[in-house]
Formats: sequence, C-alpha cells, structure tokens
Amino acid sequence: MPARSRQRIAFITDGLLDVYQSELRKAFERAALREGFDLLVVMGRGLGHVNPAERAQNAVYDWLTPEAVDGAVLLSGALMNFLGSASLEALVERLGAIPKVSIGVELAKLPYVTVDNRAGMRASVEHLIRVHGCRRMVYLAGPSDNQESKARLEGYRYALEAHLLPFDPQLVEHGPFTLEGGIAAMQALIGRGRRFDAVVAANDTLAIGARQVLTAHGLSVPGGVRLIGFDDSPLAASARLSSVAQPFNQLALHALEALRGAMQGRSPHRIAFCPRLALRDSCGCGEAASLADLPAVRVGQEVSEYMATHRLAMAETLQVANAASFDWWSTRVERLLRSLESAVAGKEELFLQTLDELAVEAFADGLPVEQIGRNVTRLQRHFQGAKAHGLSRAQLDGLWSRALTRLSAMLGDADRKKRIEMFERSVALRDASMNLWGAEDEAQLGRRLASEFAKLGVHRAYLGVVCGARRDCFQPLLQLETTGAMRCDGAPYDRRQLLPPGFPSGETPSTLLVASINFGSQVTGIWACDGGTDIFVFEQLRTELGAIFELFALRRALLTRDSAGVPPPRHITEPALSAAVVPAPAIDEDERTRKYQHRR
Repeated sequence: MPARSRQRIAFITDGLLDVYQSELRKAFERAALREGFDLLVVMGRGLGHVNPAERAQNAVYDWLTPEAVDGAVLLSGALMNFLGSASLEALVERLGAIPKVSIGVELAKLPYVTVDNRAGMRASVEHLIRVHGCRRMVYLAGPSDNQESKARLEGYRYALEAHLLPFDPQLVEHGPFTLEGGIAAMQALIGRGRRFDAVVAANDTLAIGARQVLTAHGLSVPGGVRLIGFDDSPLAASARLSSVAQPFNQLALHALEALRGAMQGRSPHRIAFCPRLALRDSCGCGEAASLADLPAVRVGQEVSEYMATHRLAMAETLQVANAASFDWWSTRVERLLRSLESAVAGKEELFLQTLDELAVEAFADGLPVEQIGRNVTRLQRHFQGAKAHGLSRAQLDGLWSRALTRLSAMLGDADRKKRIEMFERSVALRDASMNLWGAEDEAQLGRRLASEFAKLGVHRAYLGVVCGARRDCFQPLLQLETTGAMRCDGAPYDRRQLLPPGFPSGETPSTLLVASINFGSQVTGIWACDGGTDIFVFEQLRTELGAIFELFALRRALLTRDSAGVPPPRHITEPALSAAVVPAPAIDEDERTRKYQHRR
C-alpha cells in the first residue's frame, strides 16, 4: 500500500444522530484537523445490538486495520450500551495492533479520557438536597451494564448516604439513553405510586423524555418536580434543562494527545475531568439565581468603577453560566469585558463588533450562538442601577437593546437559512431516491449518484461493494473528489486498506464519514462521504444503496434462472458483483435521463 501523506486516525462511534456522540465528534474533529490528521468518523452500531440488522452494521469495525488507520479513538460509553464492558474489550482485541484510546470508559489496557461520573452526579443530587430541600429523588439510571451509567448511579447513592437519606430501589429505573427510554422509565416510576419531589437523569435525553411524561401527568417543572440531566448538550441549553456539563472540548483535546502518545509508544495517558453543574430553569435556578452571588451595584455607581472592582467576579459568573463551554469562554470573556468598557466610554461600535466576532467564532466551533445573547443579558442585569460615564440611562439601555437586536437578527438569518436548506435537502433527497432506483446496474448507479451529489451537499464520496470468493476485497463503484474529479472504474483492492489507494486526495487534512452498506443482516459494501455531509442524508443514502444492491442481485438471479431453466431461490443473500451471472441488458443512458426528467 502506498504511504499516505498524512497520518489517518479513526473516531469510532455507534452513530451521530444522538447529541452526545455528535458533540464529541465535532470537538474531536476540530482538534484532529487543526493538528494535521486525516479523520475517519467510523459509524457502526452498539456492540451486541438487539436488532440483527443494526448489529450487522458493526462489520465496519472489522475493516479497521493498521493498513487503514494509524490510530483510533473509541467512544466507549456509547458502543457498550447493549453488552457492557466485555463487548468493548472484545472490540479492543479485534482492533489488534492499532494504537487506541477510550473516551468515556476506563479500560485497564488502554489510555483513557473520561469525566468523573460519580462526582458529577453526586454534585447534581447534592445541589437538589442543599439548595432546594429535595428528599425523595427518582433516578433514571441508563443501561444497567454501562460503565458510565453504573458510575452515575453510584454518585446518586453516595449523595443520599452523605445526607443520611435512604436509598429506595423503587425510585430507580434503568433504560436506554434515548428519548423513548426516558418516557418509558418515567411512566414506570409514576406507575409505582411512590412520592417524589425531583427527577435526576443519567443523560439529557432521558430527562427530556421524563419531562414529557411529567407534564402529561400534570406535574410542572420546576414548580411541582425539579429536574436535572447529565451531559449539558445543546439540547439541554435549548430546553432550559439543568445538567451536569461534559467538557467536550477538553475530552477531545486530551483524547487526541493520548492517541498521539500511544502512536509514539509513550506511557498510557489517563485522565478524569471533574464536570461542572450548568444550572437553569428546570431545577429552579434560572438567570436570576445565577446572578445572586454577584455583588450588587450601588445606586448611581458608574459602570467603569463597578467593572474595575468586580471584574474577576463578573468573568467567573459568565464562565460558570456556560459550564459546558467553560474553556471556550475563558479565553474570550476578557475580550467581551474590554469591549464593554469601550462602549460605556462612548465607543459602542467596538462592543457590537466584538459580539459579531464571538458569534462567528461560536458558530465555527459548534457552540450555540444563543450563548452570546444570554451573556449580554447577564451583563445587562449586572449593571441595573448603574450609570455610565458620558452616557445617559436611556443611552445605556439603548446599547443593550441594539446589541440584542443585532444578535437576534443574526440568529434569525441563520435559522431561516437552515430551514430553507433543510427543505431543499429533503426535496433533493426525494429526487435522488427516484433517480437511483431507476438504475439498471452498479455502474449506472454510480453515475446517477454522482449527478445528485451537488444538490445533496456532498462534495467527496466513495462507494464500493464487497467482492471476491472470500469477500476480502472491495470493488470501487464511485470515487468523487472535492475537485470534481470522478472515477467509476477503479480496480479491486484489499479490504484491509478500507479505502482505495490515493483516496481521498488533497493537500489539506480532511474528514470522511464511513459506514458499511447492509441489506438486513447482509453486508454488501462500503460507503464514505466528506465530513460536512448532513448525517440524515448520509444515513438515508446508505440505507437505500443497500436495498438497491439487493435488487440488483435479485435481477441477476432471475436472469440466471431464466437462462438455466432452474426455479428461483427463496432469498438472495449475495449481492456482490460476480462474473458468473448474466449482465443486465444495456440501456441508453441519455434516453433514460430524458424519461426521468419528463416524469418529474
């Protein structure tokens, strides 16, 4: 295999549709590309998934070899949801000599980077006890054989014991880390008829599901029941859910450093971060509560005097209010405060320009831009009752109003653009589906797929099928580069390489999403797209390609039966290319395109 110009590493996960996996992927991708690595985001499903069709997608893990990647990071907590640590250890063995790092789960044989789940959950429960006087807290525990879930349950029990409160197993319910899991667990707990004054969940998605059930039963949050989740994902921020903040950026940076050390043969890098509480409305700690400890402004006190005296307290308040992005804000709070000082001295434009810059940086780094607006609101509340040197009260109020209006307009534009893109993408996906299902064979399928990519936001892609008697090689059907260069006739290559030699090309580091193509439990091919591809588009095309490959196999089997005079098989299980079958009849591609356009 030709030497690659850059080192290539894999980020192994069970998918990107859940917020936790998506946020960690984005943080790790930023770090990897910045350090000059090519990144493969390798997506299978949970190890030992209960659905055989889902479990079959884990074939992609077997395709990772030292020839394919130089190192791998495992999102372990998500991968082990169904079978626990034993399945994860088996995957580590399957990956063989590849240098590896675990995120989220401590493994004896690997470097790992995780959070102190016990401490995070204990802090959450103790907050409910000390600040809100809660005494009977139900707990949505997550999967029973998940290491992170177990540690968080221990944190819940430790907090109860520390405050001499009894542990009641009837107030605990296990379930998957999903919205449906939260709904089912909360319904089961309510069905037991036990009294409770708070709900603590092992992740944010469980908490959101629980709130749906609480509302349906007439229990308001936080008036009737207080609620806290875990992870502090963007979902929590938008839902005003109190949560335990996972430091995604720190986890990603240290995981990359640990992997670099493993690749260089250095001693294992092992670290556990202490998470922070992100307190919001769902537990009764809204914005007003978050400002309670800040020294009050004296009536008539000038803003410049107040800022000079309480700058550190202000900076800490802003950082704590953004617990999940603490590190991001720690390098930017000073910029924001300096620009505010300029504004109250009469240089308003610098403050507004700084807000614009922070919004652009937050968007680029995958942070909710709404955080900027919330921090402006916090600053405004800090200074109620203060006066600005050289500015009237009305002028100072006008400054806050213009800042929030500017940010609101940016968010409105971004939201409208996103909605339009989603609509256009859905239409393009429908049209692409109709076009692909009309293909007669793999070669035509590759050409048709390439013709749809621009409308789907796909700029680089690879499609190959499993071939060979031992299924140990891939036959490329389509290679599309960001330059627009395309090949549909690549030579078969060893499966251990994962991707064709020389793909992807380019002078700058890049990201590819990689998954297997399946029809039911049958593995038929490999599918890769550039990292900017919408994950729903990637998954939808992957599913449709698996079904289309099966259709091709069925057509060949029927043609073979007709030519040989044998009865048809009951089920077709081998959709790979084969020289032994009768090829599909040739068809005029231009004529087919004209017919298709006419139908549309």
